[in-house]
Amino acid sequence: MSSESHNLIHPREWLTEAEAASRLSMSKKWLQKMRLKGGGPRYAKFGSAVRYSLKYLEEFEEDSLRLSTSDVGGREPVR
Repeated sequence: MSSESHNLIHPREWLTEAEAASRLSMSKKWLQKMRLKGGGPRYAKFGSAVRYSLKYLEEFEEDSLRLSTSDVGGREPVR
């Protein structure tokens, strides 16, 4: 087995658009808008089916954390 196959995501870890929206407490429409303009969680297309990896949803959730309203995210706060 190649090392590349170790990075593959298990099929049960792919969520539908409805499942991903529910997990994030957002609407399916919001996810659709984010796919169009960017800024949402990473996703995959299998034919016409859109799927969200649990791994990437968790990364998106982590990247969305803020310490204050002036925190733009993606960096450690200045102390």
